[in-house]
Amino acid sequence: MLNTEETIDRLNHLYLEDNLEDDYIDRIIKQRDLLLDIVYNSPLANSVDIGKINFIYDKAVLSIDAYLKGNVSMAIMHIASILDQEDNGKFVYLRHSAFFNSHEVIGYRARENETYDLFSREEVMHIPNHKRYLINNQRYSLSGYPCLYFGASIYVCWEELDRPNIDKFNVTCIRNEGLIQFADLTLPYFNAENFNKEYLYTSIFPWLCSFKAKHKGSAFIEEYIIPQMLMSALMNFRKRGRGGINELMAFQGIMYTSTIHYTSKDLFKDEKLMTNYVVPILGNKINGYGLCEYVCSYFSLTQPTSLTNERVIAEQGGIIICDGEREYSKYEMTEFGQLEEKLKGREFKKIE
Repeated sequence: MLNTEETIDRLNHLYLEDNLEDDYIDRIIKQRDLLLDIVYNSPLANSVDIGKINFIYDKAVLSIDAYLKGNVSMAIMHIASILDQEDNGKFVYLRHSAFFNSHEVIGYRARENETYDLFSREEVMHIPNHKRYLINNQRYSLSGYPCLYFGASIYVCWEELDRPNIDKFNVTCIRNEGLIQFADLTLPYFNAENFNKEYLYTSIFPWLCSFKAKHKGSAFIEEYIIPQMLMSALMNFRKRGRGGINELMAFQGIMYTSTIHYTSKDLFKDEKLMTNYVVPILGNKINGYGLCEYVCSYFSLTQPTSLTNERVIAEQGGIIICDGEREYSKYEMTEFGQLEEKLKGREFKKIE
């Protein structure tokens, strides 16, 4: 029998217990079996409804099976049926962020560059409508469908781009310009305060959406099926009302944890640095740059820069030097951390 502390530790590391050599569906079933074993042998055993755990995992498997058989609409419906589940007016399986006021969401968007030239703001926004052919298979978006991805830190952007040349890749700071809310698929972090069945149920979607890709970079990635079907279901809710769950229409996007977090590749082991955001385009209004007017109205960006530009060209004499007035984290002392501080103090502009 596990005590509370042992249970919390095992739940917080559940997503890491995965064997890439296994079949995708087998990996999902093994995760469920491992979760059930933890629950059965924990202080949660008498309060957790095992049927609720089996329901979401069964629906996930049915969604994958439907997708692989070419029935994408049915795959989306299986995921939508999970979102339909409510208890006392609250979603059983889906967490969501608080509503963020203007300028409360600050992130970074990066783009690789083969030269030392700087991109324009328009060039670092989402891939334009007329260049859909460049959009490959991404975790939360289908090939050819533009979405705006950005990270909570320059570091996570660098990792997601597979560590490009840090002297050449361009970075911009991005922030929201209106009330915004996200479906929260960040990896759960159990503690004494949230150690309950409700938090457990809402932890399953993040686990299901965080399986590492066995064949990263390939044309089709099975591990992206569930997150893509979830995004598709949320977009459908956003486009039309669905009875008593109109609250789903409020989500402008999804926030999630990078699958690099807490692996051997993660340099800082700091979850705050490893959060990503994805906002899909909405509507048919496209501006002269081929960008979604809806997305452009919600976000402003600083002029893109690079570490080389900051060291050599920038008017303020390169990367800042931390003073001794406060204690800085390990990350804040890096060039990425210091560049973030510089960008947050610069002028933000919408793309119009």
